[in-house]
Amino acid sequence: VFTDGSTIKKITDITGFTKLAIEYNTSDGRIYNLSEHPEQRTRTWKVSNGEYAYAINVFVATRVIRKAQDFGLVFSNYGSAANGYQGNAYYTTGTGKDAYYVLGNNIDASSYVQAHGGQLTSAAGGLQGTFDGMGYSVKGMTIGVITTSLFDVGNAFICLGGAVSIARVIKEGGKVSIKKILKSLSKSVAFDSYIVMVTLTLLHIKLPSVVVSFADIIANGNAFMAMLMIGVGFKLSGDKSQIGAIVRVLGVRYGIAILVALGCYFLTPFSLEVRQTLVILAFSPIASAAPAFTGEMKGDVGLSSAINSISIICSIIIIVTLLVIML
Repeated sequence: VFTDGSTIKKITDITGFTKLAIEYNTSDGRIYNLSEHPEQRTRTWKVSNGEYAYAINVFVATRVIRKAQDFGLVFSNYGSAANGYQGNAYYTTGTGKDAYYVLGNNIDASSYVQAHGGQLTSAAGGLQGTFDGMGYSVKGMTIGVITTSLFDVGNAFICLGGAVSIARVIKEGGKVSIKKILKSLSKSVAFDSYIVMVTLTLLHIKLPSVVVSFADIIANGNAFMAMLMIGVGFKLSGDKSQIGAIVRVLGVRYGIAILVALGCYFLTPFSLEVRQTLVILAFSPIASAAPAFTGEMKGDVGLSSAINSISIICSIIIIVTLLVIML
């Protein structure tokens, strides 16, 4: 509605050199058949009442999230609701990685999360696309997943090249130096790929959708290939020397995990939930990449695979026990 009381009769997208008519329903005040244009979400519209028109800038989002319940729509339907208008932003039926979700105000999700088992949604789909807080915040969310994600980022630097680089330098002999470790790290394809993707994320550079789709196909088979590699390499002969080596490695591994867990729980200034999460993460199994790096260094792949497999069983038992005790 214009300031003189007249109603909007026509809206035209005039961004750049385009001129696209937009369907506007005067009875319910909603906009339909709106294209998202993910490459340029800030659009210029000409709004007319039939006698005169104004040019306004609008920001187009897939969905505006104004309450905790809206997260259920975001994670399960990827914005499948009809095009329309919410408050001061428009939303469309964008799907997949081009979807763009924004917060419309500050949200206190405490009661909603508590009523739904400690999570915002039970949908298995997960979030695809971009989530933009627009300067607003969500309170009352469980932060265990966030803590785990941050831990995984740092852990990836070690598992995908950090540990093997140090081991390689020690095996080659000579003095251990940062220069040698960095040189060894640069030869790790997995580590280099991780660095490239982190850099692109920090620079807000998005890969073409075709590249991401192709990478998804490969990534979906990653877990299977990792388990297949461990299974093929697994060799448990029952020899006393092999059993002794397994006990020593796992003893050191979980001995250090106990110290790290105690330090995280009693010495860190974080909230109880974060400290509990760190305790559980300390007992994670040995990385599935270990046997591959062992083979690369001409080590005992059979022993490495056996240790990796046994560590999975040990970690499951320990983590379940910790969950029962702490929760």
